[in-house]
Amino acid sequence: MAFGTKTTDRNAGRESLKAALGRQPLVAAVDLGASKVSCFIMKPEGVRRGDRTLSACGVGYVQSRGIRGGAIVNLDEASDAIAQAVERAENVAGVNVQGVTVAMAGGQLKSHRISGRVSLGARPISDHDLVRAIQAALVQVKLPDRRPAHILPIAWRVDGQSGVRDPRAMFGRSLAVELLVVSVSETAFQTLGACVERAHLQFEGVVAAPFASALAALEEDEMDLGAVCIDMGGGSTSAAVFAGGSLVHVETLPVGGQHVTADIARGLSTSSVGAERIKTLHGS
Repeated sequence: MAFGTKTTDRNAGRESLKAALGRQPLVAAVDLGASKVSCFIMKPEGVRRGDRTLSACGVGYVQSRGIRGGAIVNLDEASDAIAQAVERAENVAGVNVQGVTVAMAGGQLKSHRISGRVSLGARPISDHDLVRAIQAALVQVKLPDRRPAHILPIAWRVDGQSGVRDPRAMFGRSLAVELLVVSVSETAFQTLGACVERAHLQFEGVVAAPFASALAALEEDEMDLGAVCIDMGGGSTSAAVFAGGSLVHVETLPVGGQHVTADIARGLSTSSVGAERIKTLHGS
């Protein structure tokens, strides 16, 4: 009797493992805004590297609740909005999502530049040398009460020569790297994680919304020549600055379209709904 139970448990375990391995990996992203909360689900075949485009298999969005100025002000309302947006995207895609990555412009986003340098031997530069240079730079990172969201190379230098895009296989005596660290407030990160988990989802990480917006909106030559991508949302406005093909600065302000609506409502002594309609139809 006991042996039969163990065998059944083993078989059930194998079947569940096969099902997990056979399940298609999904990428689910939640855009946490002050006016709406959106969820996008993508399958692996949605990536088209040839023309650098992505196709979502499911999209869902709801009116935002519990979020103001890019920050969560009511955990229960925000988690309900996330759960509803994800559920709507799941219904469209016909899949079940276990975890999400959240794009946010709040959390007191800041960017910091750091640099590191290592000596080289009489051999071509390898991936190991790149890792050593990055580690030398990361040793200098001191961000109390902050959580790094992105660590991105800005530029490489070989023997002081700047403008090197990929130093691998080159020769030199020294290798230097300049990194951009985009960080968020630790308390905002913890609150966001708790909000996602309250929606019965795994919190897989955070993405700086201005960085994601710039990757979607800018062409490669615009990034090379230098460009500023400004993303004006409902409760905040963020900017991503590119130069030489790399992200060099991120900035965010707690002022957005909802503030314009409020100004119109006060100036014309009308309701917020009427002010939003005026702004949408006649604003320029």
